[in-house]
Amino acid sequence: MTQPSATVIHDHEKPAVGSIAHARPILIALSRGVHTVNHITRACGFSKSTVHRVLKTLETYGLVVQDPGNRRYYLGPLVQQLNADPAAPHRKLVNDAREDMQALARLTEETVALDVLTGLRYVPLFEIPSRHDLKVTMASKKIGPEFSDLYAGATVKVLLSLLPDAELGFVLDNITLAPETTSTVVDRNVLRAQLDEVRHAGVCVTRGERIPGTVCIAAPVRHYFLPAVLSVVGPESRVFPRLQANVGHLKKYAAKLSGRLRGL
Repeated sequence: MTQPSATVIHDHEKPAVGSIAHARPILIALSRGVHTVNHITRACGFSKSTVHRVLKTLETYGLVVQDPGNRRYYLGPLVQQLNADPAAPHRKLVNDAREDMQALARLTEETVALDVLTGLRYVPLFEIPSRHDLKVTMASKKIGPEFSDLYAGATVKVLLSLLPDAELGFVLDNITLAPETTSTVVDRNVLRAQLDEVRHAGVCVTRGERIPGTVCIAAPVRHYFLPAVLSVVGPESRVFPRLQANVGHLKKYAAKLSGRLRGL
């Protein structure tokens, strides 16, 4: 019986889904300050013709613009519009997590938060503040834009640990490590070792890396299309004496949410 022959699809013949698959790394490259066709080609590992074709498609829909003077490409107005509310695409995740977060907040009596990493931007999605007067909330956290502060604290370290090695290497090569507090890790080798440990342990605990006198416990939320994390944060005087119990509660509910996402 004759076997059907394989069909070779050249770049210019690829279906629309191919363009969509290529668009993500190209948009990420643009968000990281890579703006020329040649540099995007090297960063993404695509052919020059593919990069040019996808850029022109993205330009048609307002996702990319080209400067007529220097011929460089930049993120377009539609991306900026979508960026106005970066949490909007994640409403279903928040709804799926809400009940578990409420249970976790009751058990720990501390602030519980859900966050994601989109591109290289830290995006807080939902938070249940502690019922105590002395508490840590998003309003008291110092969270900067892309690359800024993308190294300190358990939440960020879990998000970074979920990145593929190539993307993680890019981040570590491009961030400036400056101490937020006396507890902030500013050595790249130490930070990378900590991220490897987080990958193995499935949880991260930091003390005072962003705010002196606080403890943050974070665990990955798996099976989401972006790196996601569930965390518990509060004053060291309350969190640390109950650390093991709080770690157990957090890992339990992060696993429950991950299991629910896996089934979708």
